Amino acid sequence: MESLMFTYTCDSSSSEDKQNIKKLITAILDSKTFNFNVQDINLDTALHIASMRKDLNWVMARILERDDVNINLTNDEDCT
Repeated sequence: MESLMFTYTCDSSSSEDKQNIKKLITAILDSKTFNFNVQDINLDTALHIASMRKDLNWVMARILERDDVNINLTNDEDCT
């Protein structure tokens, strides 16, 4: 998920690539079994990554709609 979000926001991605990546991200967001609380090496979750970039506000909004997301997880900079 993290790699997809970074690639989606990359300026070098073509519009066709962005559309395909958005479809993949949406499929993950629609998943009933994906764990959005998993943290990377910097303790960031998908929510942390999405909140860092304004062009991922749609991802952040979709993540926040879920009941299984822990919004209180902190990363290595103590940000929630």
